[in-house]
Amino acid sequence: MFWLPGRLLAISLSLAILFWLPTANTAPAGAVTPCGTQATVSGRLNFASKVETDRVLICADWLRTTISIPRATASAKPKVVAPRAPTKPKTSKPSKPTQSDIRYSHSTSASPAAPRIRSSTLNPKVGQSVSFGTSTDSQSRFRYLLGIPAEVRFTPASYSWRLSDGAKGKSHRLAHTFQESGNKEVNLRVKFSIAFRFAGSKYWRKLSQPIWVAALPLTLKVGSSTSSRLKPRYVFYDCSQVADALGCHV
Repeated sequence: MFWLPGRLLAISLSLAILFWLPTANTAPAGAVTPCGTQATVSGRLNFASKVETDRVLICADWLRTTISIPRATASAKPKVVAPRAPTKPKTSKPSKPTQSDIRYSHSTSASPAAPRIRSSTLNPKVGQSVSFGTSTDSQSRFRYLLGIPAEVRFTPASYSWRLSDGAKGKSHRLAHTFQESGNKEVNLRVKFSIAFRFAGSKYWRKLSQPIWVAALPLTLKVGSSTSSRLKPRYVFYDCSQVADALGCHV
């Protein structure tokens, strides 16, 4: 749980939960959150997370326990009767206080953008070194959790390159030389670490489970000639004889 100076964040969370009932999910006391956990201490926020394919699900659960003590009912006025022998007064057992539990649970999801593969060339020659790279910047997603703005941050932690000729790499950059011609496919998966915090808090809550996101594969044409892409040019003179004729210059 996050604490601001003077416990302002805790007060804000409590007020937000109390006044955000139309949109917060009110569940039975024994219910669990979509992340598979629940709060067990009244007035204490409980957080959990769950990674689903290419997104993370963050859950917040708050249990509110109220205890009501029944009021004693006023007895009727005693009737005036003839005096009798004194008897022991009857004592009634006090009513037991009743306890009610109300749970407020809410979940939100976020996912990082898929990484993109950058290449120094798309048509390398056989034996030519090609450089591959991708972004290493963190990404932020802004969501609401229990009615309070929250920020989810995804930070690249590791990389996994796989090329169709069997080459591999574990850095955000990769240099490779293809020894055979043909179409070659480049694949990349990035592992993101996840953290989130509430607005106004400087403390990040780090999630233990990371998330892997795959980039769109990139296809290179190794050893292919670009001469077939040239369009014919029509000129009036033979360019081998009149090199400066109209249309002979590229």
